[in-house]
Amino acid sequence: MKRDCPLPVSAAVWAYFRDSGGEAQERSVGQQLDVAREYAGRHGLHLAATFADAARPGSSTVNRDALQDMLSKARALAPNAKERHPEAPAGILFWDTRRLGRDQLDNAFIKADLRRRGYTLIFLSDDIPDAGDFTPVIEAFLDWKAEQDLKDIGKDAQRGLQDLAKKGYHPGGFPPRGYKAERVQIGTKRNGQPRYAPRWIPDPTTAPKARLAWEMRAAGASYGEIQKATGLYKNRNCWPTFFRNRTYLGIIKCGDLEIPDAHEPLCTPEQWAAVQALARQWRPKAWAATSEYLLSGLVTCGYCGDACTGGTDYPSKRRKITFRYYICGRQKRQGWANCQLGKINAERVEEAVLDRILNQVLTIE
Repeated sequence: MKRDCPLPVSAAVWAYFRDSGGEAQERSVGQQLDVAREYAGRHGLHLAATFADAARPGSSTVNRDALQDMLSKARALAPNAKERHPEAPAGILFWDTRRLGRDQLDNAFIKADLRRRGYTLIFLSDDIPDAGDFTPVIEAFLDWKAEQDLKDIGKDAQRGLQDLAKKGYHPGGFPPRGYKAERVQIGTKRNGQPRYAPRWIPDPTTAPKARLAWEMRAAGASYGEIQKATGLYKNRNCWPTFFRNRTYLGIIKCGDLEIPDAHEPLCTPEQWAAVQALARQWRPKAWAATSEYLLSGLVTCGYCGDACTGGTDYPSKRRKITFRYYICGRQKRQGWANCQLGKINAERVEEAVLDRILNQVLTIE
């Protein structure tokens, strides 16, 4: 644990902790909190608030409510380093940089944002030395290492799942209509307990209906006719997804790997080919007919490169007019802290694009 403390005695601090789930891991949220209390007591700090995300992965800031809550309050109490509310803490404790996150960009952004607001960040187990201007470089290396570790963990897990898939066992997920999962013992764990894996087999109740659905669709039947004959779904809008699922060919898909003959198929290759040929005959409607945002999906964010989507703010007590805008998709999905684009006036962007097209593309020349 970190021995020194850059803050004066009686300084107020917050603490943020995260674990990926399970009390058996190296440092659960409860264990991290105990160390934080010990550290605060040793150096005479006032632990004013704690924030914890239990059983949350570090690969993303999505669904980490405690982290977003802490960041929101920290920004509200300190717009910048000179305008700090008296209740703003002097510092924030973290177990280590990996608990903050395993994404280099997210980590760098969050730490820089907090520091420019005057917060001192203390990582209890990393014990990063004070190397002056070189300290951020050391932190950046640790962030890179955390992200690489996550990739290595993912590769190991993927390799194990693919090994199961090659043996005919499904690595995860729920079986589609027509199949059911059969639990099979495939060995024992190191502690002697049995190890199980699911194998998908035809469901006696729904498999005949699934076979009939493939037979009817290959013959040209509509989704409505298939729905009426089988009753396999409550809504016929589910059928397009059903007829794109290669599981019905007897294939297990694990990442980029496809294993044929992994279980009993519910359609023939000829039926599959006929159904896919029908799907290719369908053509989507013009984009302008289905969206009021002319450039939705075509514009990309200049900061992070993610696709932008359209949105609308309707009149309210604060806003008297309707405001159409484009926003970074990453920012919309993961929160405002994940990009700095913000809301861009849709009319101005569309007018600029149309002006460029009319004056430089659709010219007489």
